Amino acid sequence: MTLTRMHFVVAGVALILLINAIALGGVAWNRSEPADSRLLLSERELGTRYEYWRAENSGIALRLDYRWAKPASDEYANVPLGPLTAAKMAELGFRVPQTLDDETVQRFRRQLDRDGFLVLELNGPLYREMLRNAQERLQQVTQDLASLPDNKDLQEQRQAAADNLQHEQLRSSRLIVADAATDPDSLRARYPDREQYVILPARISAWGWRSDNRWIIGGSAEVPLAASINLPHRWHGLFESLPLGKPTATSGEKRFNAEVHFGKRFEPWVVQLQASQP
Repeated sequence: MTLTRMHFVVAGVALILLINAIALGGVAWNRSEPADSRLLLSERELGTRYEYWRAENSGIALRLDYRWAKPASDEYANVPLGPLTAAKMAELGFRVPQTLDDETVQRFRRQLDRDGFLVLELNGPLYREMLRNAQERLQQVTQDLASLPDNKDLQEQRQAAADNLQHEQLRSSRLIVADAATDPDSLRARYPDREQYVILPARISAWGWRSDNRWIIGGSAEVPLAASINLPHRWHGLFESLPLGKPTATSGEKRFNAEVHFGKRFEPWVVQLQASQP
C-alpha cells in the first residue's frame, strides 16, 4: 500500500515537472531570435488597469490598445472590437448571404466564431490619415463658424473638433488595425516591416445591424493576447514612480516608452522600459 502511494506521489511530481518544462520550453521557443515583430510603444498604446497591481497583487500588467481605421467620430473607432466588411468576412471563410433580410442576417450572425489574424500598424499611414481627418474637420468647422460667429451649435462643434484633434495628436493610440486574414504568412508578405506591423491571433465574429431601415452585415475581431502583457519585476519600481498624466475614464496615463517584442507564437513581452518626457 505504501509503495502504491509513493508511486502516485512520484507520478504526480513527474507530471508537474513535465508540464512546467513544456511551458518553459514554449516560452523559450517563443522568445528565441529573431522575434516576429519589435515595436517601440508608449503609454498611448500600452494602457494600464490599476486593478492588476493593487497591494494584494504584486504583478503589473499592461494592455495593448489598438483601434480600427475609422474616423474618430465613428462609434466603433475607439474600442478594440470593430467592423470588418462583408467582403472581408467572405475572405475569412464566413458564409455571406447575397440578399439581406431578417432571416438571412440571423443565419449569418449565428455562425460560430473563427480563428484568424489581424495585422496592426504602428504610427503609419492609417494613423496619419485619422490625424488628417481630425485636422480637416477642425478647419471646416472653423470656417463655418467664421460665417456665423454667434451660432452656439457651431461653437460647440468647433470646441469638440479641437478637443478631438488634440486627443489624436497626444493621447490616441497610434496602433491601427490594417488587415485581417486566416494565414499569418500572407499578412507578413503584404506587411514585411516588422518594426511597424505586428501580426496577432484574433477571434472573428459575425454580426449585423439595421441602419436607416436596411441591414448591414460585417464582422468584429478581438485579440486575446492584447488583454494583458506582464511587466517584468525589475521595472516595477520605475513604472510606479512615473508621474500620472491626465486621467482617462478608467486609468491614469504614465509617460513611458517600452520596447515590446512579439515571438514565434505571437506572444508579447517587454524588453525595455524607460521614462519619457510629456
